[in-house]
Amino acid sequence: MANDPGKRYTGRNSSVTSLWPKWIWIVVPILVIIVVAGFWWAILGPEGNGPTSATPKPTERVVSPQGTQGPTLQPTLPPAESGTKEVVPLETHTPTPEGASTPEVQPTAAPAQLAIGAKAKVVNTGGAGLNMRAGPGTSQTRVKTLADGALVDVVGGPQAGDGFTWYQVKDASGTVGWVVDEFLQAQP
Repeated sequence: MANDPGKRYTGRNSSVTSLWPKWIWIVVPILVIIVVAGFWWAILGPEGNGPTSATPKPTERVVSPQGTQGPTLQPTLPPAESGTKEVVPLETHTPTPEGASTPEVQPTAAPAQLAIGAKAKVVNTGGAGLNMRAGPGTSQTRVKTLADGALVDVVGGPQAGDGFTWYQVKDASGTVGWVVDEFLQAQP
């Protein structure tokens, strides 16, 4: 019996030879992981398994090209015919309880414009300064160079010259000359 090659045990203190193939120790844990992942996905995964449909968002309304509101919601997909309808976000509004006062909406101030009598600041010269000239043109004599941040009063213009729009300005020292509007920022 001890010499029988068909036996799986070699003796009383000997180790057990493999009853299962070696690959089973790799395959079984992988299968367990796959099954657990499948259950997890089925329980905690996304609700709908089918393709999602285009549904309108409740914060949108349809506006026709003429600007009138339509009563129905439309999907946010591009329209089949170009220019027929435009989808715009719907403004949210909280109703005010009866007897409560509604807050007043303050209009925002329009950006200051360059005009005669307005103040302006020299900007965007890259540190080179802004040439003030005797007339509205690049061939006119340079009167002075204004530094970035210098404040001026607009006293004339606008006037076109050499492909630019020019304004006549007066600086803090009282010097008057013409400058290109690209380098002026109107001040409130």
